[in-house]
Amino acid sequence: GWRFVRVRWWRLLHLTLLGTVALQAVAGRACILTLWQTALADRTASPTPLIMEWVNRMLYWPLPLWAFAGLYLIVFGYALALLWLVPPAHRTTATPR
Repeated sequence: GWRFVRVRWWRLLHLTLLGTVALQAVAGRACILTLWQTALADRTASPTPLIMEWVNRMLYWPLPLWAFAGLYLIVFGYALALLWLVPPAHRTTATPR
């Protein structure tokens, strides 16, 4: 019942972004959002609070880049499969209500 999953431009934008992240990971580059997060965090500031460190360990896995590249490629493949399984709606002329 979610209408937005059939919006063509939204699906293409999503696939483009996923593909970009996957290609960057395969090329050995970090995602642009990760680079921005690192720059905004200003690592030279005070030490990380304990609870924040625990949350970071749960959220950010210490895996090598090739593992993330594989995960990104799997997610991109899944999104491509969904494009085929749940195709975007075709454009139709608007009907008055």
